[in-house]
Amino acid sequence: MSNCGKKPRPLREHLRSAVNQRNASLYNDRCHRKDIEALRVSIGRAEVFLNGYPIADDRRVCEHVKANLDDLGRILLWNSKGPLMKVYMGYLKERNEQLSRAA
Repeated sequence: MSNCGKKPRPLREHLRSAVNQRNASLYNDRCHRKDIEALRVSIGRAEVFLNGYPIADDRRVCEHVKANLDDLGRILLWNSKGPLMKVYMGYLKERNEQLSRAA
């Protein structure tokens, strides 16, 4: 299906979708993570952000992602694709480069 002529989905919607997918995996007992409590805390932080900024633009979502890399790493499913994963991977690479320069 072509996306021609359509506006791309905002990052906020991708974050909402990732949270919903992770909640579904927990509910359906398909989540095999060992750190379930940390995952629930991460989901809670993301939901607080989403509820606090109902019309957040991509810049604000990027700021949230950058400030909460570990949380987003727990929320995103291992096979995630799309713009949110690209933003996450970019910030993760940036953080790793800063850590390697500091060492």
